[in-house]
Amino acid sequence: MAPMSRLFLAFLFLAVALGGTMAVAPTPVGSQSGIGVVIDADVTGNTPRLVPAVDECVSAGLGDTVEVDIVAPEPGIPGDRGIAAYELTFYYDLNVINVVAADYNQLLKQAPGSNLFAVGSELPDASGEFHAVVGDIGKAGVEPAGTSEVGAGVLSRLKLQVVGAGVTPLGLRGVDLRDDAGNPIAIAESRRGTLYAGMTCPAPTATPSPTPGPVPTTAPAATATAAATGGNVGGGPPAGVGSLAAPRGGVPGWAWGLLAVGVAAGAAGVGALARRRSTR
Repeated sequence: MAPMSRLFLAFLFLAVALGGTMAVAPTPVGSQSGIGVVIDADVTGNTPRLVPAVDECVSAGLGDTVEVDIVAPEPGIPGDRGIAAYELTFYYDLNVINVVAADYNQLLKQAPGSNLFAVGSELPDASGEFHAVVGDIGKAGVEPAGTSEVGAGVLSRLKLQVVGAGVTPLGLRGVDLRDDAGNPIAIAESRRGTLYAGMTCPAPTATPSPTPGPVPTTAPAATATAAATGGNVGGGPPAGVGSLAAPRGGVPGWAWGLLAVGVAAGAAGVGALARRRSTR
């Protein structure tokens, strides 16, 4: 039996053992303002609950390994909601780097009693897309009462190995965050980074001061830069739809994510079921 099939059967067994339904009941949502989920290309100073600065570029030599963080910088996860699960796809140029390790024991592991269930693409990953779903099946509730963390921090830390010279984006698509009630947390920004292999990062260029011009009599139409539920503001491939979203027939999309070929998904579904069980 393929590893994917074993994981799917394990998920179904746990769902039956918990004795719950797979639908997430709608609940009132607190803070609605979007947060950032971005790539930090320099992990120096980062901790699971601290992101002092976000660097968009890293350079490395052929054969080197480097670490990058997927972070939610300040202000981070709203204090009235907490984070219980997330899903994302990290994309890159497979001719330049591969993903050789992933550390999920970051922000979602910090509240006392946290119990992570994480699944991701098989490592090492040389497909150009690394997919991960992480859920906390600990006690329901926003910390300190429960295990859904708040504030800024690191979601995942990835170790990359340079396999060829060139420049590769370090981007995100299909980012989906879920709060303690299973509701989506709006994402205002999903900025990518860049890795220069066999060369150094270019020096930042100064932004020229704008030249004063005539004041328009009518304001131009606003241009949307990202969907409230996630996007890829930094360029690169368009944002996809994470399998934590898009319910199908009363079943949360993150449960159906397990069926994606070559992608181990659905951990968030397990987390939601466990939370509902723990509150009964």
